[in-house]
Amino acid sequence: MESEKIKSEKWQRFQDYYRLSMSPKKLKEYSAIIKLIEEGKLEIKSKSRYLQALAAIKKAGRAGIEIDYKPEWHKREKRRVKTVQDKLITREQLRQILQSVPRTDKGKELKFAIELSFYSGLRLSEILNLNKSDIKCNDSIKLSVKGKGTGRIAFLPLNFKDRVEIFEGFTITIPYVEQAFTRIVKKLKIKTTFHGLRHSFATYMLERGVSITKVQKLLGHADITTTAIYLHCTEEVDENMRAMGY
Repeated sequence: MESEKIKSEKWQRFQDYYRLSMSPKKLKEYSAIIKLIEEGKLEIKSKSRYLQALAAIKKAGRAGIEIDYKPEWHKREKRRVKTVQDKLITREQLRQILQSVPRTDKGKELKFAIELSFYSGLRLSEILNLNKSDIKCNDSIKLSVKGKGTGRIAFLPLNFKDRVEIFEGFTITIPYVEQAFTRIVKKLKIKTTFHGLRHSFATYMLERGVSITKVQKLLGHADITTTAIYLHCTEEVDENMRAMGY
């Protein structure tokens, strides 16, 4: 059993490490969870609590503080995480997919739809409903999204500027996109779906340090626990995917 002095020194190091990079509220929240873990008093009765515990342990590890504790979670939820992880793709796999898109007018639209999902996190239906008037291009590229519930704003890297300026809307349909995308990834032996592009976007944003609340807003999730599932996937992200050109 660790002495109280050692524990005190460890958490002072945690406080010092994150004092300038984490909000006081979040720092207090993580510290409280860690304290409960150290005291053996942490109770996990919900998915959100489980994800909070994992996030706190991960933060402690980055601060050089080792925590010998593995929170338990319902097996059904673990399968959901595994399902998301299995659909993540790398930038190299994205390149392979884009190269395999048919060189037709529909293919050009499909290619753009794929890139939009991977780099903005939009759902397929949201992408195909985009109009020219929904895209504002100044010092950033903003997309006004008509998604589930209320609308929201999403973003694209600035290197999309030339293409969005000539964008007039999509003519392709959801069935066409899903069928064509499935054929392509099956041929390439890449285990993903079109929705996997959105999973990849969310995971990479968290891996790059974007706050979970910001990612929640970008994805249009009503419940942050839906977004929190991606916290598990950040460990699986290839290091060279961190710089996405935003």
